[in-house]
Amino acid sequence: MSKIILTLFIFLQSIDAYALSADEIMKKNEEAKKNKNITTKAYLITGGGGKAQREKEFSWWRKLSSDTVHFKTLTRFHKPAEVKDEGVLFLEDKETEILIYLPAYKKVRRVETAQQSGSFMGSEFSYADITSHQREDYNYKLLKEEKCDAFDCYVIESTPKTEDVIEKTGSARGVVWVRKDNFVDVKAEIFDLEKKPWKKLVAKEIKMIDEANKKWMAMDLKMENLKTGRFTNLKFEKVDVTKIIPDSIFKKTSVGFW
Repeated sequence: MSKIILTLFIFLQSIDAYALSADEIMKKNEEAKKNKNITTKAYLITGGGGKAQREKEFSWWRKLSSDTVHFKTLTRFHKPAEVKDEGVLFLEDKETEILIYLPAYKKVRRVETAQQSGSFMGSEFSYADITSHQREDYNYKLLKEEKCDAFDCYVIESTPKTEDVIEKTGSARGVVWVRKDNFVDVKAEIFDLEKKPWKKLVAKEIKMIDEANKKWMAMDLKMENLKTGRFTNLKFEKVDVTKIIPDSIFKKTSVGFW
């Protein structure tokens, strides 16, 4: 009997030795979504809270920078008429620079750090939500493991390491559910500066868009504001990862004149 107990103890120790830490899980999560080039058509559909539903159509280009950490993203809006040709350029680095082109005024406006927690084009997504969150900006804690829909998931808590990250995101805490099979997040809860529930994100239609490199992307992201009842669906279609996007698209002059 003692040999059986000893063998079981050694076996359990070996399982624990190979268990992933919260930071390792989030590193795999980051890698699973790190597509080098994405060209796609997208929609922002906002409704709820007693207000009429609105839809905006735009094109989206996202490219991984040469540092293989940060992304450059350009959005160009087509519909409705009041936002036609408006563009938003995201240049991620240690400090993210966001530029908005307003064709009616033929001007480019900078979104300062303190404003990046504000609404992206009238949606429930903030400018900070659109940028890729950098793993090194957060401390992570594995809260538990549980089923989410039909998948086994890790439940990870994130807390910003610095006041700068809190200022940019407007959030002091987050919880994310990460699938065990592919390490893609399927939902998240975002808490405000007082650590009260603020927004909820649900990812659907998660597809492998680059089989060679095993990269994934959610085709439908729903962000719900728990305080106002408003929601926005960010939907993607006609995703192309084969086109090499030229760096010239992401020049600061491109946001207004490309």
